[in-house]
Amino acid sequence: MKKIKLIRVRVDLANSNTFPKGFVNEEALDAASDFEIELHKKEDDDQARSDALNKNA
Repeated sequence: MKKIKLIRVRVDLANSNTFPKGFVNEEALDAASDFEIELHKKEDDDQARSDALNKNA
């Protein structure tokens, strides 16, 4: 799997002027396979379950 440079963005939900506009790494987006996407979805779901259990503990 190829490493992708991450870009951090700070957004103020009350101010739409802070929302990012028009940048996407199309090469990286196209390079993500369906398998990788499903793997990340599973990781997100697992993390959400873990967070919910830890919050209620």
